[in-house]
Amino acid sequence: MNPRIKPRASHVVLLVVGVLIGMLTVGTAVAVTSSSFEYSTPKIGTLSLSPSDFVPSGNSATWRISWSPPELNSVDCFETGVNLPNGSRIISIKFFYRSGNTGDFSGRLYRQNLATHFGDPLAFVNPADDSEDLKWVAQAVPATKQTVANGTYAYAVVVCPAPDFDGAFITYKYFSAGD
Repeated sequence: MNPRIKPRASHVVLLVVGVLIGMLTVGTAVAVTSSSFEYSTPKIGTLSLSPSDFVPSGNSATWRISWSPPELNSVDCFETGVNLPNGSRIISIKFFYRSGNTGDFSGRLYRQNLATHFGDPLAFVNPADDSEDLKWVAQAVPATKQTVANGTYAYAVVVCPAPDFDGAFITYKYFSAGD
């Protein structure tokens, strides 16, 4: 301690007041213990599905997946599982495809009740198009079927390229982060 400064009662009072002001201004640390966070307004999410996410629905020997350009080429059908946050709402699905004179693209989003094995289509598209141009088609999901219930249903997308499928977007609304 510096011998020229003598501790006085006023120094102690000043120190105590400083500590109290610091604690009141900053506050105390609080840990967040909730496993989820509710947003004040719903958020919009997009799940992208690549051609390489899909597997053949049957014993197809005539299919090709490429990345330049990204496409799935076949006359057979393919499917993939979909996992979205429980309680979110599926708004729509948008498919990117190229049809030709050999057939038309078709795509569907569906859910299956695992306890009853009942399949329930949520969206289906089958545009008539022989242009061979890259196009997209979107389908809204009916409001009565939008809520994701992972404890009841398994979700999937099925596409029949005829001839090319380039990918899909599922747009959904979610209300919380975490569980």
